[in-house]
Amino acid sequence: MKKLFLLCFAIAFTLNVFAQISLSGVIRDSQTSEALSGAHLSLQPTFLTQISNERGEFGFTNLKPGVYTLKVTYLGYDNVVQVIEVKSDEFVDIGMFRRPIMEEEVVVLASRVAGNSPVTFTNIEKEQIQKSNFGNDIPFLLATTPSLVATSDAGAGIGYTGLKIRGTDITRINVTLNGVQWNDPESHSVYWVNLPDLASSIESIQIQRGVGTSSNGAAAFGGSINIQTQSLRADPYAEISSIMGSFNTFKNAISVGTGLIDGKFTLDGRFSKINSDGYVDRATSNLESVYFSAGYFTDKTLVKFNMISGREKTYQAWNGAPYDSLFTNRTFNPSGLYYNGDGSIGYYDNETDNYKQDHYQFTCSRTLNRKMIMNLTAFMVKGFGYFENMKQNQKFSNYGLSDFIIGNDTIKRTDLVRRKYLDNAFYGGNFSFKYQHSQTLQSIIGGGYNYYDGNHYGKIVRADFGENIPEDFLWYQNNGIKKQYNLFGKVNYEHNQRFNLFAEMQLRVINYSINGIHDNLL
Repeated sequence: MKKLFLLCFAIAFTLNVFAQISLSGVIRDSQTSEALSGAHLSLQPTFLTQISNERGEFGFTNLKPGVYTLKVTYLGYDNVVQVIEVKSDEFVDIGMFRRPIMEEEVVVLASRVAGNSPVTFTNIEKEQIQKSNFGNDIPFLLATTPSLVATSDAGAGIGYTGLKIRGTDITRINVTLNGVQWNDPESHSVYWVNLPDLASSIESIQIQRGVGTSSNGAAAFGGSINIQTQSLRADPYAEISSIMGSFNTFKNAISVGTGLIDGKFTLDGRFSKINSDGYVDRATSNLESVYFSAGYFTDKTLVKFNMISGREKTYQAWNGAPYDSLFTNRTFNPSGLYYNGDGSIGYYDNETDNYKQDHYQFTCSRTLNRKMIMNLTAFMVKGFGYFENMKQNQKFSNYGLSDFIIGNDTIKRTDLVRRKYLDNAFYGGNFSFKYQHSQTLQSIIGGGYNYYDGNHYGKIVRADFGENIPEDFLWYQNNGIKKQYNLFGKVNYEHNQRFNLFAEMQLRVINYSINGIHDNLL
């Protein structure tokens, strides 16, 4: 009897396992009943995705009975989210309502992947970003995503921070802001601290891991991070937020927006201020940022101007702690250390980094027809700042100065305070055209040109025997000019739900020259 019961249970279990069902349907325009080809569908919690065919049809197979959430998106239409209880084969007829305005996602089409692309990627939406937005820089907002490691000089996630993807540092990761290169043209690094609290004005982020798309900016050997700032908010709003945390961390922000004016115009703004003492000794941060955006929207045209500005003053903590201090004094910061005449140790109170950076972006996107979308972007980034160091026992000759003579004595060394300045400008333009050949085939062509002018120079603020130093003396000065243009083409072919082909080709020409004297006088 026991064997018979076990046999019946096994048969029932087997029948239940193989009772797979399907969910299919058609996507239509609610007003015209026209089938919508190329609509993107995702089914949660399965993580399955599909694109509707030329007749607007789709189908998910081999599903288990249960409750599913079907999300449908289509450019120019309101998103549809529908909860469906599937007990047997289901067919749904989904109507989508046309949006009277153009979606802002078109701005980042050239740098993002979607659907079943062979590139490994993660999308992070605004709701998820805001849940963990406590003033930390972007690397710490992304720290929970796969294969990403975030670092912080101050130890609190505020100030100078960095990240790696699959062990690759930021100089080999392509980072774009609304499709515009954010990587520094000279070092290829990204200084997240230059735009504090940018997270409060972000709509979405896509992280691509491994060799991925790099339409504009630095090559994406280790991955890419594509950031889209705030999209349209149709209703007026005013928000104030204040956050307090460890290490005397305070974040205060105010955001305002007009909503849609006359159904076509919007204005949005934000001001943020962040202060923190940091975990590491003296690793203070004093940060401010401003965001302003003005937009014009119709059903086929989007015109937008963005201004994003940041100012930072941070006590230097990038030297790290010596190995032996990790076991005895983990917060030790060697920056600014000096010795008094009696041999005691002191710390220079203005061993700081000071920088202001302004981003200006003007974007025009237009739907040329049902299959083609055009994007044009012009941008300029302006930066100015310096970092200050106190240096002891420095040779005059190392700064191109003559020794100082007092009577019969020759003074060859001095204690001094110096500053290294950077005054730079980066500007250019990008363009792209997306063509949807069919439900399974799409292509993107585009390109861009940019110009970078970076002026580096050093000043001695004060020194013992400073009368030996001419007024406005520069111990080094050099200028870097970088010109770059690129053309690219991408093709994505989705044969079916399991087979996808993606190809990208790019031509990039770079001309980089440096003239002048480096800080070691070479």
